[in-house]
Amino acid sequence: MGVIRGMNHIGMTVPDIESATDFLKKGLDAKISYDSQTLEDRPRGGPLVEKLLGIPEDSYIVKKRMLTIGNGPNIELFQFYNVHSREKAVF
Repeated sequence: MGVIRGMNHIGMTVPDIESATDFLKKGLDAKISYDSQTLEDRPRGGPLVEKLLGIPEDSYIVKKRMLTIGNGPNIELFQFYNVHSREKAVF
């Protein structure tokens, strides 16, 4: 087994990317690095994405954002359409 040298980022699915961003900014001094998908972009989905991510049919990614927190690993936020968690997170 090799030695772990670091971690680039952690992905999180959130119900509202703006609320999650505000929460992480206030709590962890996170900074927005970039948005890799916005509402103006074409949603990402279809049979392959559904299969790879294990999401329901007709679900798709509508927003993606990368946040930086100090020198640690980044956090990539995903907001989906038509995907519901078992419990709602409150930010």
